[in-house]
Amino acid sequence: MALAQATLVTRVRRLMDDDPYEGRITTAYTAGGTIVVDDGTKWAAGDWGEFDETPWDHFLVRSISTNTLTVKSGHHNTTDTNHTDEIPIKKAPFYAAQQIIRAIDQTIQELWPHAWKSIAGSVTPSTTTVWYDGALTWLGLIRVNQRYGTSDREIGIFGASGTGRPVILERNLPTGLVASTVGVRFPGGFFHSSNTVNVAARGAITTTIASSSYSDVDDGLLAEALVYGAAAKLVGAKGIPRVGEDTTVGDATVRPRDRFTAAAWFEAEYRRVLHAFNLYLRDTLPPMGVW
Repeated sequence: MALAQATLVTRVRRLMDDDPYEGRITTAYTAGGTIVVDDGTKWAAGDWGEFDETPWDHFLVRSISTNTLTVKSGHHNTTDTNHTDEIPIKKAPFYAAQQIIRAIDQTIQELWPHAWKSIAGSVTPSTTTVWYDGALTWLGLIRVNQRYGTSDREIGIFGASGTGRPVILERNLPTGLVASTVGVRFPGGFFHSSNTVNVAARGAITTTIASSSYSDVDDGLLAEALVYGAAAKLVGAKGIPRVGEDTTVGDATVRPRDRFTAAAWFEAEYRRVLHAFNLYLRDTLPPMGVW
């Protein structure tokens, strides 16, 4: 499970028809230096651009000599970074990649409790332990089971009706009881005295990035929901300056409140796709009932 951050950024831009001029650098860029581009005639002093890769840093063009741009590096308070040759550069995109990423991250942080991921864990039975230490990221249970029988061929499901083997998860317990403050208890005992108990717990989807990809995001309904959710935030934010008395602020071809109408549509689509993903999770990773 992982989806490249750049993939989501591109999808948001395509959804909103944000298609600025794109050139490329023809010489490796060293932070703080000049930028050599494929066509200097496409740039003018005062233009700003964005490197089309992490960390999507910006530059402001000061002057031009044929295809060499003298620039202010780290424009818009971005982090000036080295880039290899042939990296694309975009000219003044309507939505900067870092703006899009912030909107994506905000949307991810709002997903719980409508969406979740499965976190695997385990418990080793003990005759002296009452509360077993879980993980701080466990927010609820999906499935808890244990193999048993003379040949370990049977599987016992904790919390299932009629088994007499309930399982309880509690958060905010004292650290003297469980180190993580999240514990699980088995009031009816175990199916087997020593076999490992397998735990699948619900956890919040995070903004964690590994190898330039969102670790908790896979392609499909979740990615689609994030694209619409980010678009709603971005379009709505652009509409804020247009609702005051000075209606000439920003793009004069866009009437006041029009962007809010578009943002409302994106938000509705976000909610629709998120609901579909929620139904999918309830079929595939359903929350366990609470005792």
